[in-house]
Amino acid sequence: MPLARRDTPRSSSPQEELRATLAEHLDELRTRAIRVVIAIMISMILSWIFVWPTYNFIDQLVRSSVPKGLVYKEVTTHITEPFMLQIKLSFYLGLILALPYAVSQIWAFVAPGLKPTERKPVLMLTPVCLVLFALGLTIGWFTLPAMFQWFFAYAQAGGFEVYQEPGKMIMLVVKTLLGFGLAFQMPVVVFFLTRLGLVTPDTLRTYWKHVVISNIIVAAIITPGSDPVSLAAMAIPIIALFYLGVFAATWSMKSAGRDAALNQLDAPPC
Repeated sequence: MPLARRDTPRSSSPQEELRATLAEHLDELRTRAIRVVIAIMISMILSWIFVWPTYNFIDQLVRSSVPKGLVYKEVTTHITEPFMLQIKLSFYLGLILALPYAVSQIWAFVAPGLKPTERKPVLMLTPVCLVLFALGLTIGWFTLPAMFQWFFAYAQAGGFEVYQEPGKMIMLVVKTLLGFGLAFQMPVVVFFLTRLGLVTPDTLRTYWKHVVISNIIVAAIITPGSDPVSLAAMAIPIIALFYLGVFAATWSMKSAGRDAALNQLDAPPC
């Protein structure tokens, strides 16, 4: 009686395994992206009732900076602008509300591909990034009145009346605050650049003049207004935070060198 032939399972090729793995990652990325979009939409709906209180709060800040004798009015040039303004403000507020959930989804997607030694720096620097971002928003908010006064002074000196579109005013405030928040991430950027070996702390200290000029240029690009008040309010902290990042990177590299030396001493002889 002939033996029954059994079909041996085929081993998938490395190319097929790579395609399967890539498809799984893309499917997971799509799922998490959809979750983030849904979270933003829900946050927009929830923040709809806070749009006009938020706008009135910003409007009071602007009006408190108007000098005496200057005519300042907010006008719309199209009937749909108030509705679109409410849509934009609810979107910005929705982004803020959904940001923690979005960050958690990004981390859940990236974390499985990192080694434990790679996850630790990210987990340590995430609170630092949040604190620096909040610090940047705070300084940017207190810089806004001086920025408005600077521009209003030129309008008054020229004998102009200011008729401001509300949407453009809101965008100016949002860009200014976002610019300050991003600019205050400078220590984290410097820390990662030095840890990756792209630059060294000694090089940054040697070419400190180039660093200062580069930071001023970056501050001028990020700052939406061209006034010297907001430029100085951004450039000075950026330079200070830059060298704070250099100090943190130097300390981290020395600490890593000490740990490596201790590991060599503790290693058993061959």
